Amino acid sequence: MESGRRVLVIGAGYWGKKVIDEYVKLLDDHILDRLYVYDINRSLLNFQDNRIKTCTGLNEVLRDVSFAHVCTPNSTHFELVKTLLENNVETLVEKPITENVAEARELIKIAETQSVKLKVGMVYRFSSAVNKTRELLRADVGEPRIINASWLHNIDIPNIRRVMLERDVSWDIFIHLLDILNYILDMWPSFSYVTGIKSKSGLNHSLFAQGIIGGAHLSMRSSFISHMKERTIEIIGERYNIMLDFLNNTVILGNDDAINKFSFFDNPLMNEIRAFVGENNTTDDRNRGTIGLKEVEIISSLLAKSQKSPTEGR
Repeated sequence: MESGRRVLVIGAGYWGKKVIDEYVKLLDDHILDRLYVYDINRSLLNFQDNRIKTCTGLNEVLRDVSFAHVCTPNSTHFELVKTLLENNVETLVEKPITENVAEARELIKIAETQSVKLKVGMVYRFSSAVNKTRELLRADVGEPRIINASWLHNIDIPNIRRVMLERDVSWDIFIHLLDILNYILDMWPSFSYVTGIKSKSGLNHSLFAQGIIGGAHLSMRSSFISHMKERTIEIIGERYNIMLDFLNNTVILGNDDAINKFSFFDNPLMNEIRAFVGENNTTDDRNRGTIGLKEVEIISSLLAKSQKSPTEGR
């Protein structure tokens, strides 16, 4: 018996291939009926698995799919997602929903008008380590007082140099920190200071911001041009401290008396995909499109402030 789950993945590049691999596992488990992949670059559509149906145009499959996962460059998100929603296809678009507030609002409106689900790829909301941190904050830590969030890429790794030329740190990794903080704290930060380092092409390669979130002082830094790799969120609370380490997928809870370490071995991307296609929980709405819109609004405002004093030409 067919489940009615027919998925289209748009974009078969670096991240798209990872996403496709997860959907193939759902084919193996008979959770999906069909998997289509579309990319304008036909050289990326050479799959050994004949269960993956490739297509050269969207119109040929839109009537046959119930879900679409968009893994294309940010600049293409608006038009692709708009087409999908207008054809009543449930859509998960990788972050950011767009890089433009007006476009993001229009997509939200279309989804509401069509009564179609619109999700944004916020993979860390489906991480066991992040969910453990969310749980601890509601039980043991006490009121957070100081939060340091850091997401740094090592420039000495060869492929990072390519990333520097092609991506903006604001939309690529700073948005992860913003999203995780909202999820674990159920609130958004307000920023009093922001600065950044720009490339000659105008892309932000580093972004640093300070502000408050709730009653806590917040410091956030993200960079493509560090000589170290770091992905951490440190929360200093009234009773305990928490260190969330994404590289090691661990959470450390401690104070002067004791330290507890929690280690996890889950697959957040698969968790997100399963929630999207309704295999686990059809009411899971933790990555709804309106959250993606809020993040676009905050980052757009930050970038407008940073234009006043960036250092250029690094």
